[in-house]
Amino acid sequence: MIPVLSAEQTRIADNWTIEHEPIVSLDLMERAAAACIGWISAHYGRSTRFRILCGPGNNGGDGLAIARQLYQSGYDVTVDRISVNDRFSMGHLANFQRLQPLLGADLREIRAEADFSGIDPEVVLIDALFGSGLERPLSGLFRTVVERINASSAEIISIDLPSGLPADGLMSDLVAVHADSTLCFQTPKRTFFFPETGEYAGRWVLLDIGVRTDHFPPGSIREYLFTRSDLLTHVGRRRRFAHKGDFGHGLLVAGSDGKIGAAILASRAALRTGLGLLTTHVPEVGILPLQTAVPEAMVSRGGSAGFLERIPADLSRFDAIAVGPGLGTEAASMTAFDGLLRSCNVPLVLDADGLNILAKKRSLLDHLPVGAILTPHPGEFDRLFGSCPDTPQRIERAKAFTATSGCILILKGGCTAVVLPSGEVRYNANGNPGMAKGGSGDALTGVLLALLCNGMPPEIAASAGVFLHAAAGDLAAEKYGERGLLPSDLIKALPVVLRTLESGV
Repeated sequence: MIPVLSAEQTRIADNWTIEHEPIVSLDLMERAAAACIGWISAHYGRSTRFRILCGPGNNGGDGLAIARQLYQSGYDVTVDRISVNDRFSMGHLANFQRLQPLLGADLREIRAEADFSGIDPEVVLIDALFGSGLERPLSGLFRTVVERINASSAEIISIDLPSGLPADGLMSDLVAVHADSTLCFQTPKRTFFFPETGEYAGRWVLLDIGVRTDHFPPGSIREYLFTRSDLLTHVGRRRRFAHKGDFGHGLLVAGSDGKIGAAILASRAALRTGLGLLTTHVPEVGILPLQTAVPEAMVSRGGSAGFLERIPADLSRFDAIAVGPGLGTEAASMTAFDGLLRSCNVPLVLDADGLNILAKKRSLLDHLPVGAILTPHPGEFDRLFGSCPDTPQRIERAKAFTATSGCILILKGGCTAVVLPSGEVRYNANGNPGMAKGGSGDALTGVLLALLCNGMPPEIAASAGVFLHAAAGDLAAEKYGERGLLPSDLIKALPVVLRTLESGV
């Protein structure tokens, strides 16, 4: 997993690398600039014109180093060096001295709004005003410059972090660069994963500049990005003489009158993810549709009405249980759900109406088994744990719950966060807006059920399931586009993603 460092941890990692590699700070900036040039030269031809906006600190120093290397690579470069008090970092000054003889009049000093000329829409802007060290909202000249950047139609590349955007959390009176791309050094910033701030970074790319993070004491890094490489370690080829029992028997409790589709989607997703044997427990109204749509699933009758009235006997015969998609919140369903929680002794996934029943009958939270995976979207989370004004506070509240309950929370969203009982948070960065559609969560429930039945520990299954689900969504979007993407398209893509993973590609 890739660490997600705070601004302070980033500073510590930089200093440790400088001291122990060893490398001087200026050479580390040179290395960072070279990494940026590598990405830029792969994406922009030599006819591209660049205008680089450099602030007074080390982020501006990075911008000056990038300007020099672009110029030496044959690109057309102009630089605006922006400051209000002529106080510059040592790294900035050193790179300025290297660049000044090369650019001459194309290196402009900006000290007032009147000095800042209009932005040509044909240039590519490189934003190197401020990095992760900024701790207060932009004001004065810098605020005006950023507002003009955002008002332009020029393409924008931010260096390490869009200027004005805090690295760690949210900020009142926020004005920040809306980048098209962000070239981020070594580790992603926490705010890239929040819906309130993630849009500012645009498409962000991690560039390896050799900053070390393995020196931090165990447990001191609490947030990570879960990647494809992490998933590869848990997905392998199946044995030649394996049988269905090797891949588990899952129970899915789902569906009610008008919502049998949720049970069908979750069932298909579980089987497409590799579950060996599936029993889907639905009310009478769902038996015929489910047997027709998912002939591979066994169907168990959960009541004669249009909603769940009872649970199967002997839950211990299942390797994992998932409850919630389309279940409904009828009184009889709540009673049956209560009985299931009290008798469940296998890994458990709760989604949708499983969560809504918990919110209506909060005493049931005390009966959740350790390791249970809950998958709320923001609305479900707020119903369960109280309204939260923003994502960082929602994550902190999730940490408090998982620490005391031993459960795992999957906070679904554009960048889903998996919160573990240890307090560790694992972010997911793939997936796309086409997945924001009813039924996608049902598919995730099926994926999680299959992975648990395959023998994955809950902490691994939660992170791996989120990644696999999102990767399938991305693959399906390549074929159908985001607007018309259906959860059923995502489900069809699951085995294709798994086949690729199993081949180690």
